[in-house]
Amino acid sequence: MVMIGREVRLPSSVIFGHVNPEQNHDISEVDFEIETKARLQRTHDLVRKQLQKSAERSKEIHDVKLYFLQYQVGDLVWFLHEGRHVGINPKLEKAYDGPFPVIEKRSQSISLSRSVRMVQYATHITTS
Repeated sequence: MVMIGREVRLPSSVIFGHVNPEQNHDISEVDFEIETKARLQRTHDLVRKQLQKSAERSKEIHDVKLYFLQYQVGDLVWFLHEGRHVGINPKLEKAYDGPFPVIEKRSQSISLSRSVRMVQYATHITTS
């Protein structure tokens, strides 16, 4: 049985079906094994298809809400600090520097003019 990657504990009548003692069941162990494997394979295929559909639906919902910011030359942007300073509590540390003007735009990346200790340099940021 398929359930969150674990074996489900169910009554034997649910797993194997109801057994009527008046009926003569002439099924061999080999046939039972083949039928059980086929049922499990069909169940597995069905679950995989449903998971694929669910993943596609989730991606569509996510992509509808997704958008990329398009910066133009002259726009002011904030720059994220990715490193930490030793001895400073991260809650009290500034998360962003800026604002910095966009000085150049090339296809998918932009250049920012930043000055640290009176030295100008450019940072290239990919926007998508």
